[in-house]
Amino acid sequence: VAQICRARGIPLASHDDDTAEKVDQMYALGVTISEFPVTAAAAQHARSLGMHTVMGAPNAYRGESTSGNLSAEAAVRAGLVDMLATDYFPAALLQVAFKLAERGVLPLFESAKLVSQYPADALGLHDRGQIAVGRRADLVLVDDDGEHPRVRATLRGGKFIYQDALLTREVAR
Repeated sequence: VAQICRARGIPLASHDDDTAEKVDQMYALGVTISEFPVTAAAAQHARSLGMHTVMGAPNAYRGESTSGNLSAEAAVRAGLVDMLATDYFPAALLQVAFKLAERGVLPLFESAKLVSQYPADALGLHDRGQIAVGRRADLVLVDDDGEHPRVRATLRGGKFIYQDALLTREVAR
C-alpha cells in the first residue's frame, strides 16, 4: 500500500506514534504525517525528520488527552503540531481555533492555520487553505459573538453554498 501511495503522490500518515523508533519505521515507509503522536519525544522526532504532525482538535479543545497521552494543547504550545484534525468530533475543528486564541496559546490567525492552511499544504492541496490570489476562495463566515463560535455561511470557490437563516434575512434587507 505504501509503495502505491508513494507512486501516486498520496501522502501517508502513521497513527499513535509512541517512540522515535516507530517514527523511524514509518518514515522509512515514506510516511510524511505523524497522526496523534502519543509522546512529546515521538512528536519531536517526527518534526526533526521533516514530518508533519497532527493532533486531535477535541484533545486541544479540552486541554488534555482523555487517555493520558500527549496533550494537544501542550504540543501546540511547544511548537510540535502542524495541524489539528476533527477526530471523533467534527465541530471541534472550528471551536478549537477560537479556544486556543482565547487561552493565549496562539493568536487566532495562527490557530486558524492549524485547521486550514497547514493541513491543505501537508496534503498537497495547494489551491486552498488560505485567502490568497490564485486560491479557491473556500471560506467560512463565523460569528464569534456568543458562547461558542458558529458558522453563519460557507463559500466554495467564492460562491455561497450555505448560509443560516439569520444571514439570509440580513442579506435580503
